[in-house]
Amino acid sequence: MKLFRKHKEPDQSATDEPGTSALRLKSLLRALRTTGLYAIKDMSEKEQRRVWDWSKEVIRKYRRTLERNPANIRPVEELPFPKEEIKLAIQLSLPFYEQKNMQSMVRTLKTSYKELGVFQSIEPEDKEKLRKTSGQQDKLSVEPYREGLKVLGKYMEMVISEKKSLLEEINDFANRMESLQ
Repeated sequence: MKLFRKHKEPDQSATDEPGTSALRLKSLLRALRTTGLYAIKDMSEKEQRRVWDWSKEVIRKYRRTLERNPANIRPVEELPFPKEEIKLAIQLSLPFYEQKNMQSMVRTLKTSYKELGVFQSIEPEDKEKLRKTSGQQDKLSVEPYREGLKVLGKYMEMVISEKKSLLEEINDFANRMESLQ
């Protein structure tokens, strides 16, 4: 499947004024969210490149966030972009790496997609309790540790459920892409 193609019409974005570039990118991303990946076929080569560069940057920053702290539960505020934008960036990249038969990168992207589930909206009072169970404190009394484990259990249910859902979502997406080839 050739998802990206050269657009024959002249590229109007070359004449954009300085502040319109970000607005144009938002418009392109909005089209991708509403129409799906097929919206990219209607983009000029320069617009496709702009979207591809955005996707690579989102994934790079997200991967750095994952590598910095591989905790099982993390506050959603740590994400460099909203979950939906990260999902879109990964979905944009997956067909490219599939076409190139770069299975290692495909697995990495699918795992990264699933790992979005570790980022949760955590109540402020729970953040401190979770921190106490992270093993960063050597001299910890038993009671705060028990409280932290209780909170950990509460959020782990959400994490597991979301990760399962995200894994199904990305696998369904990949299967749809394969069936179009």
